[in-house]
Amino acid sequence: GATWTPMNGTGSNILPLTYAGRMALAVSPSNTQVMYVAIQDSFNDPDNNGGNLLGLYTTVDGGTDWTLLANTPDICEGQCWYDLAIAVDPSNSNIVVAGGSGIGLPVWISLNGGASWAQQSTNVHADTHAFVFSPDSTTLFTGNDGGVWKTTTYTNSGAGSVSWTDLNSTLGITEFYPGISIHPT
Repeated sequence: GATWTPMNGTGSNILPLTYAGRMALAVSPSNTQVMYVAIQDSFNDPDNNGGNLLGLYTTVDGGTDWTLLANTPDICEGQCWYDLAIAVDPSNSNIVVAGGSGIGLPVWISLNGGASWAQQSTNVHADTHAFVFSPDSTTLFTGNDGGVWKTTTYTNSGAGSVSWTDLNSTLGITEFYPGISIHPT
C-alpha cells in the first residue's frame, strides 16, 4: 500500500469518475482479473442528494478496461449513499449479487456476469449493506437493516426463485435510529 496505481480504464473503456460517489467493489476470488464496481451518482440526482446508481461496471483485465453493464436494475432506489453492496461467487466469476434499497427488492442476482438480473429477495429486509459467500460457494449471506439472512439456492434462475432463511431469532442485536427512542422509565 505504499504506492498505488489507478485502474480506471483506458480510452473509451473508463469509469465515469467525475460525479462518482460511494463505490462498492467486488473482486472475483476465482479470477482476480474479473471485478465489478457499483458507483453512486453524487450529482445527477433529482433530489440532489446523490442517491441514484451511476452504473455497475465490470472488467476482465484487472481494471485496464471497464464495461458498463447496461441491463443493471435500479438496485439503490435513490439510496446509493446509504446502502450499496456487491459480491462475486468464490468459484464462478459470472455469478454476481448486488443490492441496496427497496422494499422487497434489495437483492438482485446475475448468473451471467451482469448481462441479466433477477430480483431474489421477496422476504428479505430492505437496506442491504453486505453480501458474503461461504468459501465453498454453497451459501450466500446478506446483512441489512433487519439483520442477517442466508440462502443455499442462490443459483436458482428466475425472479423470486431463491428461498431465504431468517437468522435473527437468536441474535441479541438492535439498530438505534435517530429520532426514535423510548424513555427508560
